[in-house]
Amino acid sequence: MGVHRNTIGRWLAIYAAGGLEALLQTYVPAGKPVSLAPAVLASLEDALHRPEGFASYEALRQWVWRTHGVEVKYKTLYTLVRTRFRAKLKVPRRSHTKKARSHSRVPGHLSRAPAARHSAGEHTADPGV
Repeated sequence: MGVHRNTIGRWLAIYAAGGLEALLQTYVPAGKPVSLAPAVLASLEDALHRPEGFASYEALRQWVWRTHGVEVKYKTLYTLVRTRFRAKLKVPRRSHTKKARSHSRVPGHLSRAPAARHSAGEHTADPGV
């Protein structure tokens, strides 16, 4: 990724006019600044680290509203969680809709199919004899 020649020309002009101090003052971070108060951001980060997690971003939005009285857009919240906090919602999801919710309560040795039994008249050949 390179810097456009017009940008370099603008930087040189600023440096020529005001020196290094003027050039250092021109930095503006990309994107819109976060409009949430630092206390709300800290509380949100703490909530994301709780083991129970949140079921959805909508549930997280509602939590922010109930806790801090601040309405946050879904996309804003999603971007904060994923980029600023580098977190994910901690709700385990089944890997398939047909997958069982829990294991059977029958002990393992009782739930297995019985081994095939031979009738008294059947003989099996023993290759070792």
